[in-house]
Amino acid sequence: MQKVHKVEGSYTPYDIDKMSDADVLAYEYHEGIYDGSGNAIYRIAGKWYHHNMGHCSCYGPFEEVNRHEVGANSLTALVKSFSKELKTECAAILKLLSRYN
Repeated sequence: MQKVHKVEGSYTPYDIDKMSDADVLAYEYHEGIYDGSGNAIYRIAGKWYHHNMGHCSCYGPFEEVNRHEVGANSLTALVKSFSKELKTECAAILKLLSRYN
């Protein structure tokens, strides 16, 4: 069963069904007029991944997820790979996911 966590005030992306293979998904997403921005952290088959949900009107927030990147073995390991800026951007998401550390 998939567990989805969204940061309060976030919009639900219209293409969230593209992430149905993730058993855990947490995100913060904000829609613009012809675009959107945000971040998602998710787990598939025991590996953790980050996805930048920024997009223009040509595609959706989950259309260009890189399914070929190597996932981290733990949420802690994934966060260690983040820049300081990305850690700040994802702070609310990481708070939602703290139970998975």
